[in-house]
Amino acid sequence: MLAPLSVRLAWGGGVMPLGVGFALTMWLYGRCYAARLELDEMRQHFHVYTLRFFGTTRHVYDVSDAVGTRQHCGTFTTSWLVGDAPWRTIQATGRRLSLILDAQGAVCH
Repeated sequence: MLAPLSVRLAWGGGVMPLGVGFALTMWLYGRCYAARLELDEMRQHFHVYTLRFFGTTRHVYDVSDAVGTRQHCGTFTTSWLVGDAPWRTIQATGRRLSLILDAQGAVCH
């Protein structure tokens, strides 16, 4: 038997902010995650494709705009899981948030 409508609406209203929070966090992470990185050696530009909810968006930066990088080892161990996911952050001029580049991504020439 179903709970009264007021109880179901109250429960749904309590859970909804959690779902909205997850969606906003995924949106923010997607704006930072480099799904693809291309280097244009002739023009000295790099093209970064970041994730969106549907598809990707291309950003073009001059090579000199990469003002800093940090390497992260990405290893972690819990009682039931061991992970090894190294990654790098790239700070580009004009971006508030750093780009996230997966160090285990495929390299295509």
